[in-house]
Amino acid sequence: MHNTIAIVGGGFSGTVLAANLLRSPPAAATDIVLIERGGEMGRGVAYAERDYPYLLNVPAARLSADSADPLQFLRFAQRRLPHAEGEDFLPRALYGDYLQDALLRAERKAPAHVRLQRIFGEVRRITPLAPGNRLAAQFADRPPITADRVILALGNPALPPQP
Repeated sequence: MHNTIAIVGGGFSGTVLAANLLRSPPAAATDIVLIERGGEMGRGVAYAERDYPYLLNVPAARLSADSADPLQFLRFAQRRLPHAEGEDFLPRALYGDYLQDALLRAERKAPAHVRLQRIFGEVRRITPLAPGNRLAAQFADRPPITADRVILALGNPALPPQP
């Protein structure tokens, strides 16, 4: 049996969910489809590149996206900023780089029966398909993606939409 899991939203929540599914995959063959309307996975509004280096609001030593490795982000940051320390508030865009790296590492280590697909486009609606309880993620400008499960990882609704 082959499964498809579609994750709508490639910011923090969607990217970390996809990385976790790749690190702890289902037993059955599975496609993980990560869908992002913006130009990059792992960034969203919160960790996008900006003209000004906006800082994270949590110290580097407490920002790992992997609970099994609590200093993962700090080590990543220190490879780019050798003098970074655990209590430093680092640039938000660096955290976006880290999320992209974490997803790539999880993808490379995933077993052969689990595959990640990155799709760039805006999902307009989710529609049920009969029979079998499958769902279709509908786009305005591309064919729909059919999935067994669709997870909405749409981010913080208080933030303004991306341009």
